[in-house]
Amino acid sequence: MKKQQIILIVVVVIIFAGLIYLGVRQTPKQENSVNNQPIENNTLPTVNNNESGAAVTSTIPSAANPGQSAPLKPAEVPEEAIKISITEKGIAPASFEVKAGQEVMLSISSADQWTHIFKFRNEALKAVAVGIGPKETRAISFVALKEKGEYEYYCDVPGHTERGEKGIMIIK
Repeated sequence: MKKQQIILIVVVVIIFAGLIYLGVRQTPKQENSVNNQPIENNTLPTVNNNESGAAVTSTIPSAANPGQSAPLKPAEVPEEAIKISITEKGIAPASFEVKAGQEVMLSISSADQWTHIFKFRNEALKAVAVGIGPKETRAISFVALKEKGEYEYYCDVPGHTERGEKGIMIIK
């Protein structure tokens, strides 16, 4: 094999290992409050049933616990979620606005045949990251920073940002 082919295979294996990690990691225990306000658990029913036939419930993480949800069907995405779609042509919307300190819920979808990793460039938002497979949707909740400004989000898969997979969250 050529050296370039071996390097490509190693990069692909690393990307898939990262996506598997993001998809199966356990969400840390949820805190009892954020900014001295009680947290409510958001649960969404799924169409999957367990072995006993009982409905399985998928928890959407709260602002205190910014892990990603399990894959969601379009009907399971909460109405209040800001819907973001990623394709090889870019991220839509290219920007969105939130208020400082506001609880934010994002719904991230891969609208193409590619795997994507949604992240923010700002270190304070590093826990807000979502890995999605082809044609998959996941949700994540977090509290917007109190510092007003523009915060870049992007796809962390090598080469994807360069082809336009990025946008700006504006905190007002």
